[in-house]
Amino acid sequence: MSPIAKTVVYWVLALTFALNNIPASANDDDLPTQAAPYVPQSPLTGEIRIVGSEAMQQLAVLWKRGFQAFHPDVEFRIECQTTNEPVSRLAPSQKVVRLSGHDLLNRDESQSDSETGIETRACLVGQEILAAVVHPDNPTVSLKWAPSVQPKILSKGDEMATTWGQLGASPKSEPIVISLYGPDPSQPKYAFVEELLTSGSGEKPAMISTRSSQEMLAAVGEDLGGIAFHSVARGRPADVKVLPLTIDGTTLDPFRPEAIEAGYPLVRPVSVVAAVDEFGDFDRLTDQFIRYVLSRDGQLDLIKDGYFPLSQEQLHRQEIKLGWEVLK
Repeated sequence: MSPIAKTVVYWVLALTFALNNIPASANDDDLPTQAAPYVPQSPLTGEIRIVGSEAMQQLAVLWKRGFQAFHPDVEFRIECQTTNEPVSRLAPSQKVVRLSGHDLLNRDESQSDSETGIETRACLVGQEILAAVVHPDNPTVSLKWAPSVQPKILSKGDEMATTWGQLGASPKSEPIVISLYGPDPSQPKYAFVEELLTSGSGEKPAMISTRSSQEMLAAVGEDLGGIAFHSVARGRPADVKVLPLTIDGTTLDPFRPEAIEAGYPLVRPVSVVAAVDEFGDFDRLTDQFIRYVLSRDGQLDLIKDGYFPLSQEQLHRQEIKLGWEVLK
């Protein structure tokens, strides 16, 4: 088959796939994301290596399958095993994309590497909602937070609370000491939770590290004073209690879809990080993959794995940041 014929066949398949995957009854306003559909520009080949934390393995697989539906000749190597090595040092000659839960202003992910000279760029692609989980018999009904007078969620004034009674739990004969469980310090979520709970006086929380989400939930389930922050993307856990968050009198359940719009604050950014050339541009394959991730197709994949998509305004900000006139 000639190159022209291959291109024609490619476009027919791509357009057929796109049309068949949009429900006939769906209006733009009915979809959980307002992102534009992904429209491939031309056939692609090559390999993309995706690295990141183990928690993002399934999301990486969904994006791989979705992208390969448009570009079947692109291969993927997914290595989500909690590596914190900067993208610029992993494999400069390869197409490496990191799925990260770090803040986009994290300096390690946005500067030129002094050893390799390789620059990376990060962009926001979604959001992870965290839920506070406690022992089923914890008497606390909800975590109350008044940002104007209470700097952090688990604080009493400017100091860290040490017992649940200080946070409004029903009094018992013996004070229930707060035990905070969290991920291993090598996990991106560790730094996020630490910053989230650092008191107004700068006191960092004493966090008991666990090796996995399962271990963290099991520890909370055995500790009456235990608390941890669990990703809503992993589903509602069975053996612990989810605490809603009451902010200035308004109670928000993190498992309710309207939580973010209502101001639920325990939201962690999900970003992708990849190397750029001397002009600040991604290579063609990486560029198209990120366009897919920020498209309606990629955002729906993200929703399937329990993450929260970007708003229209957030998508537009990424478009400007990446220098794209139109997200395709």
